[in-house]
Amino acid sequence: MFSNFPPVYMIPPLLSFIVGITLAVISIVKGRLKTENVLFTLLCIGWTLLSPVFISHHLLTSKAQIITFERFIHFFYVFLPLVHLLFIHKILNIKRNYLIVISSIFSIFLAFVTFTEYYIQGLYEYSWGYIAKGGIAFQFFGIYGFAVLVYMLYCLLANLKRETDSVKRLSNSYMILSFAGMGVLTIFNLPAINGIDLYPAGNFSFIPLSVLAYGILRYRLLDIKSFLHITVVRIISLVIFLLPNWAVFYYARPFFSKIDSVLLFFIFAFWFLVNYLYLTRVQTKLDNKFYRIKFKLKLSEIEFSETIRPMSDNNELVEKIRLTLKETLEFDSVTIFKRIDGGNLLLGPLGYQIAVNTEIEETLFHANHFVDRKTIEANPQYASISEKILRAFSSLKSAYMISLFQNNKLFALLFLSGSSYTRITKDEINFINTILISASAKLSGLNAFDE
Repeated sequence: MFSNFPPVYMIPPLLSFIVGITLAVISIVKGRLKTENVLFTLLCIGWTLLSPVFISHHLLTSKAQIITFERFIHFFYVFLPLVHLLFIHKILNIKRNYLIVISSIFSIFLAFVTFTEYYIQGLYEYSWGYIAKGGIAFQFFGIYGFAVLVYMLYCLLANLKRETDSVKRLSNSYMILSFAGMGVLTIFNLPAINGIDLYPAGNFSFIPLSVLAYGILRYRLLDIKSFLHITVVRIISLVIFLLPNWAVFYYARPFFSKIDSVLLFFIFAFWFLVNYLYLTRVQTKLDNKFYRIKFKLKLSEIEFSETIRPMSDNNELVEKIRLTLKETLEFDSVTIFKRIDGGNLLLGPLGYQIAVNTEIEETLFHANHFVDRKTIEANPQYASISEKILRAFSSLKSAYMISLFQNNKLFALLFLSGSSYTRITKDEINFINTILISASAKLSGLNAFDE
């Protein structure tokens, strides 16, 4: 048997639950099992933990069952401040383990009292549903959670002042906006908790969740594959599409019976047209915005292949590679070390040189064209050549290196510095490898090592 609460009030928590769980599942499935990803998954779940509680108000009629379910959910919900601390410390590389210990003690203590009257004493009933009537432990949890929120915002703002990288500053701004937004929404749960009939704004957690997900995806704070971009777009599109439709249907339904049938037909036809325009135009704009990077890579790949086809000069080809990488991937600089006359030196700008021996050549030949600095530092495969290569990385302040071969012989090394993003994606790596394969094939048909 269902409750008599209007179903429209179930939409915000249902959307929040769908957004949070979807982001959590894809983060852990499509991403890698790294600490940042796991914490982001727990954060998404934590932000939506109360959504099933508000949904249950429309499905359960027994107050005893609802209170039991509330206490069960809060047994896990009291660990959310701890997850917040772990996440923010990991993202900002903060080492304050004593705060983690204190937070763990608070959360464990609260978990033990969630099933007692000290935490939830009963329920307030309103026109839109129920909300827990908290005891002294519940009030303590509110203060504890608010203190963690203030601390997180302080850490983010302090980091924002120190950060000189404009991209990282913007990514941190998204986190500040999402955490602050979630804090404000949660604060607006307080009136209902204290007996004032005001719908809990915390049910709209899908909004700050979407902001946080966009910031993380756009500026690559986590290692999550590009499939998540598609899911986020679809979720946002679904929210934008469903909310106005549900609202119009719910509030306009009492008037439908009073409207003439002919007029009602034209009203529905007009509303169908509005939805059609949204699906065909707004959705197209959203897709263009989120997929423009992949589209840009494809166009650049085609343009590169067409441009190098008539080339007959090595220098012209290498310069085209440099410009394509710099402009398409938005690196500040792409520095080339090129082999001259088949000698044992790769010559770079300002007289820089890298000595090439058989060991370096064989190691790079059997590795991928693209490699980042961290891989060279950590992977034993590069141990024998890391000292020479890392010296070039340091002097050029580069994060990535690309090797270009001509007829299975090392022809050039390209060092990429100052990316517009904190990480490079799988699509971009595939783009790099594709143009290098095309360039290597073109080089094999040219005179070897032209000066």
